[in-house]
Amino acid sequence: MHDRISPASEGSPVDVGPFVALGAMAVLTVSGQLLWPQRPTRPLARALALRPRTRIRDAAGAVHVRGRVRTSGDLLQAPLTGRACVAYQVFIQAGLQHGNTTSLVRIMDVRIACPFRVEDETGAAYVEASDPFLLESFAAESRGTRFLQPHPGIHPELALFLASAGVRAKTWLGYWKTFRWTEAIVEDGSFVELSGMATREADPTGESPDLRSPPERLVLRGNGNEPLLISTATEDESEELPPKQ
Repeated sequence: MHDRISPASEGSPVDVGPFVALGAMAVLTVSGQLLWPQRPTRPLARALALRPRTRIRDAAGAVHVRGRVRTSGDLLQAPLTGRACVAYQVFIQAGLQHGNTTSLVRIMDVRIACPFRVEDETGAAYVEASDPFLLESFAAESRGTRFLQPHPGIHPELALFLASAGVRAKTWLGYWKTFRWTEAIVEDGSFVELSGMATREADPTGESPDLRSPPERLVLRGNGNEPLLISTATEDESEELPPKQ
């Protein structure tokens, strides 16, 4: 289950020249601003802090919850670093030549997530990230290619990832073009904050609380108007919760 934004349709490879790069940037930009973890302001965490936090046991409707990530099945593998995770986001920029200077433009934004659970002291919520989501993570790595660097050289994962998307990554001399990438992940066991729509749904694998009540589970997801927000956090980033009912 995922939310993928692909840089090119099926067909011949795309040469990331100035015209194509600008066109890809226009096609690939998602609604709103892309929120990236390496920015010290942590805009996603700041947005979450403005929303009252709810215990998972009491969650209903639009909620903001915090807890520990637990897997509900097989883990994903982040494509550029090979790290195991429940969600990742890969953001790639390509160099655009302006005379003697080079600027970076966005050409790819790929977000993938598998179902997982978030647990706090009151219960668990199943996170369904098949709809749009935004991710902000401490577990982010950023790297780039250099001028006259052999292709694929020390970047075989990047070469494979770009080729699978139809992006031509090397010059006619066989060297790397200029790319800069950031890959952010959410790991199993990490502490996170989430905001989305919480609903109670039938749980085909759960146990009934009594003979008259079917098994249920709390599901947290986003929608077209309100994407799921996922931000890694630390347990000492405490916030006073509403009193227990």
